[in-house]
Amino acid sequence: MIYHDKATLKTSLFIVIIWVALCILASLSSCSGKKAFTKYASKHPEALAKECLDKFPAKETYIQGKIDTLMTYETIPGDSIECPKVASNQLSFVKCKDSKVIIKTLLRIDTINRVDSSANYLLNIQNNKVKSLDGKIKDLKQDKRQLYMWLIFLIIFIGINLYFKIKKYFL
Repeated sequence: MIYHDKATLKTSLFIVIIWVALCILASLSSCSGKKAFTKYASKHPEALAKECLDKFPAKETYIQGKIDTLMTYETIPGDSIECPKVASNQLSFVKCKDSKVIIKTLLRIDTINRVDSSANYLLNIQNNKVKSLDGKIKDLKQDKRQLYMWLIFLIIFIGINLYFKIKKYFL
């Protein structure tokens, strides 16, 4: 029997070894989550894409363009019209003048912006991390200034103390 009413060195050592082994097993089993996810994602990319689409749908915005009027001119050549026959049996023609036609074309170019919301989500996370690190840097700079002030105060205090001690010995 391993356990007695009175704990011995052997039972205590056995309990410690079991405890350490359980801790090691627990820490090793928690590392496999990311590896398992990457394996699953590489084998089933369509499931990963569907999940990403469900969690982070693309956001579309419609921007209406302004209307532009394009004016083009087209020249239509005039036709020749036959005149009535005269006594000399000579045909004569009358030429109509060329006409210009204005063609108006209305053109509007609309824009659809499609934004990947997963990229925005990741950028927001990175932005929050940068802001928190920036706050930590400001705090550390403030602590550094306070440390320098205390150091200067301490040097001045030690200098004044030494001055009075040296003055006491020589006077």
